[in-house]
Amino acid sequence: MTPNRSTGFTPFFLAYGAEAVMPSDLDHDAPRVKAFNRDQSIEAQQDAIDLLEEARETTVICSARYQQTLRRYHEGKIRGRILEVGDLVL
Repeated sequence: MTPNRSTGFTPFFLAYGAEAVMPSDLDHDAPRVKAFNRDQSIEAQQDAIDLLEEARETTVICSARYQQTLRRYHEGKIRGRILEVGDLVL
């Protein structure tokens, strides 16, 4: 999965605290799959859970910054409209 531009994380990571393993990774013995060690994975999973809340907070901050950037861009592109004598305003 591709990380979201505004947050820097994949939606899967933000939901589950780990990156997804794709079926193609299992079929083709990706380095990540070959290096899997059950004992180390339990410890790594606990570390990821501890860091997940920090990642979610970072996501909220990045998302807010991204929204502000988009708002500034949009407001810079808006031009005022001058009403003509024949225009009807309701």
